[in-house]
Amino acid sequence: MKKSFQILNSYEYKNQFLPDVNKTVLYDNSKLQLYRIENYLKRIKIPVPPYRTTFNFLIFITKGYVIQQIEDENYKIESGEIINVKQGSITRTHELSQDAEGFYLIYENEIITSISLSTQDLMFFSSDPFIKIPQSSHSWMIKIFELLEEELHTESPLQETCNAVFTAILSK
Repeated sequence: MKKSFQILNSYEYKNQFLPDVNKTVLYDNSKLQLYRIENYLKRIKIPVPPYRTTFNFLIFITKGYVIQQIEDENYKIESGEIINVKQGSITRTHELSQDAEGFYLIYENEIITSISLSTQDLMFFSSDPFIKIPQSSHSWMIKIFELLEEELHTESPLQETCNAVFTAILSK
């Protein structure tokens, strides 16, 4: 018999697993959301039971590590590495190191359909969910995530700018 898993939208995920998240973050239902791991996931309730999401998310680690399960496989994501968790995948967070830092990027399918992607960019979504960023691109990736963070957290973020920066992340 096939086991069913809870399917969570971003509000339900935040409400269930992040007890100290502020109301602005909790009720943010933007199609593209970016949070610092050190501020957002540090108080996640571990162990997280397996679940599925209605959204996609990337975890980009800049320091420390996160152990994330996708389907039946566990991935240890360390500095300079990204994990891409697609909507509907069975996932769970097993562990965050005390010094874990980086970015947690939520993106809805509508973002993908609204941007122009090359064949190479599209391969990102069908390839292995684990990506090791070349050392030569590590600082560039941090800067581009910081630019996206800055735009998303302005009073009136421009969706076109956010989409362009997100596309740059996928391209790199």
